[in-house]
Amino acid sequence: MGGTARYEAHLKPISGSTVQAADKNRRRPEGSAHESSADKPLFETLRVKTTCLSDAHWRFSIRFLLLNDTSPEIHLEDIHAKVYRKYIPSPPLLTIGYRGEVVLQEDNTIAKEEKSYSLAPGDGYEIDLILELTRIEGSPVYGTDRERPGPILAVLGLLVDYYYLLPDGSVKRRTVPSDSLYFFECLDRKSGQRSTLRFVDNDLLKELEADRYTTDTAKAIASSIRHLVEEHRAYDPTPKA
Repeated sequence: MGGTARYEAHLKPISGSTVQAADKNRRRPEGSAHESSADKPLFETLRVKTTCLSDAHWRFSIRFLLLNDTSPEIHLEDIHAKVYRKYIPSPPLLTIGYRGEVVLQEDNTIAKEEKSYSLAPGDGYEIDLILELTRIEGSPVYGTDRERPGPILAVLGLLVDYYYLLPDGSVKRRTVPSDSLYFFECLDRKSGQRSTLRFVDNDLLKELEADRYTTDTAKAIASSIRHLVEEHRAYDPTPKA
């Protein structure tokens, strides 16, 4: 068991995610003469919240709207996070393999509950997805990974896997990405309180591109955010059955 797997094996499952029908004023009117030509469902981030659980452990709540603005009924299969960039500076120790790393946990209600989540055309869900991120340092060679406070930058996005039936009865699987990325930052070396997860909008893009970081790695991550957002929005894999 290598990498962070030995550490992850001791983590307790998290909970708290919710799925509920979207408010009627967010849906397309029933019987509407307008037939949607949208290629994918609409993903709209509504709220992002950060709770510091310890100086190296944070809980994220991402509330978003998923609206089926396509023509067929869709069936949700999975929600998962994709980490695009991370920066965890650690002391230059002589221990073999010593490094900083992040562990991201997710409470995926859709995947773990034995029930169907389907959306007719025009209907939507408001989903509150709970994630927990832990900053660790250590050497996987010696199994010394443990929580340690310190600076961290991370860029992540959400992906929703779904499927629908084609006229011939076959199944078409697709993925819709979140409407943008989420940027997590903690610059304090001793405390995790001064940290936050933020939705990447134009204001944050300008802030990150203002060259406020001092290390080359952090600068590279900040300067690449705009490209990462474009890459994420265009991400279109075919989920496995």
